[in-house]
Amino acid sequence: ALSGRVREVAATEHGCEVLLGFIRTAGTDQAAFIARELSAVAGAAATHAFGHAVVRLLLEYAAEDEATAAFVDAMLRGGPASLCCHKFGYRVAMSVLTSGLAMHQRVILASLCEDPNRFARHRFASRVMACALAHPPAGEECGRLMGPIFRQPGAVVALACHSSGVHVVRAALECPLFQKQVMQEIRRASRKITRDKFGRALMEELGLARPDVAVFAPGLLRRSVVAGA
Repeated sequence: ALSGRVREVAATEHGCEVLLGFIRTAGTDQAAFIARELSAVAGAAATHAFGHAVVRLLLEYAAEDEATAAFVDAMLRGGPASLCCHKFGYRVAMSVLTSGLAMHQRVILASLCEDPNRFARHRFASRVMACALAHPPAGEECGRLMGPIFRQPGAVVALACHSSGVHVVRAALECPLFQKQVMQEIRRASRKITRDKFGRALMEELGLARPDVAVFAPGLLRRSVVAGA
């Protein structure tokens, strides 16, 4: 009943649930037709509100299957950077990093390496960067990912005080390759980081700031005093 209708079925919430259930219960060979039928619209499927969940489950259950690998090839030809920056596509990019083939992981990572400072501040791509640091395909390639950030003075501190960049800093603190260097920079700028809303939350997690100390944004205290005068 599903064969020949996968593109149509994957575009609806109920249909997506049907496909997810089929992938979970059927064998890899039986589910291969799903990847084959979606390959013609790989980019659209990976960024669809419902379809992206089907793609992620295919990667989890059958990343090494020939049909799934061909689907991912087609998807990445559409532009890995745009995938990482998409509100649904970034989740697929993360699934590639955690479950996909090494050659596909390298494509995602190479794309992030083109402009890591920009991607580290992107609402969605920053999550992919954090995932890459948590599941590094190769230490040398992750070094390429963070190298440009480390070479820019104050960049780590700026990321720690950024709503999206802080996710990358958290991941770098868990990565043996960068943990020591990141912590050194955070300690050196602890006062500045603690004054920022996002930075303070990070400092509290690290045990470097007390959670019961109020933080005032620039000008907030002065305005409060004037208002109460």
